[in-house]
Parts: sequence; C-alpha cells; structure tokens
Amino acid sequence: MSESLPEPTDLLAQAEALEAELKQLADAEELDDDALSAVLEKRETLHQKMGAALDNDEVALDVYQPYFRQAYQNTKTLLQRCQAEQSDVKERLITLNTSKKARKAY
Repeated sequence: MSESLPEPTDLLAQAEALEAELKQLADAEELDDDALSAVLEKRETLHQKMGAALDNDEVALDVYQPYFRQAYQNTKTLLQRCQAEQSDVKERLITLNTSKKARKAY
C-alpha cells in the first residue's frame, strides 16, 4: 500500500511556519546565507509535497493559492534584496580597486 499524503491543511500549516522563518531571515539586518539556504531547501521539499497534493485533491488549490501568492511575493522581495546587496558589493569592489590604482599612481 502506498503512503498517503498529508492533509492539505497540515502541509499549509508547515509551509506557513517555514515562510514566517524565511521572512524573518530575509528581513534581518545581515543575511545568513547558510540559514536561508537551509530554509529554502526545506521549503522546496514542502512545495513538492504540496504539488503532489494538488495533483490528488482539487480542494487543495483553494487551500494553497493564497499561500503560494504570498510565498511568491516573499521570494521576489528576497531576490530584490540579494540583488541590491550584490550591486553594493560590486560598487565597493570597484571603489576599492580604483583607490588601489590611485595609490599606485602616486
């Protein structure tokens, strides 16, 4: 006999808790790459289970849709922050390299 899937509301509760953890990490002053990576991996696994539930239960779509919209928005916000930090790091590297070259010129 195959393993039964968890109830959609059980998966949703787990996903919402994980999403809250992800949002807290994303809103922190300093991004913790390791913690974010661990939460994102757990989230991906949970999303796969939720996808399987969607394949087997039409009601799950109504249960999950608001969550997935919020998760998508949280992902976009985190991506924007990561891109901003990446841009900031590039700017600092350019400034550092420029000042090193300027010192060598003197």
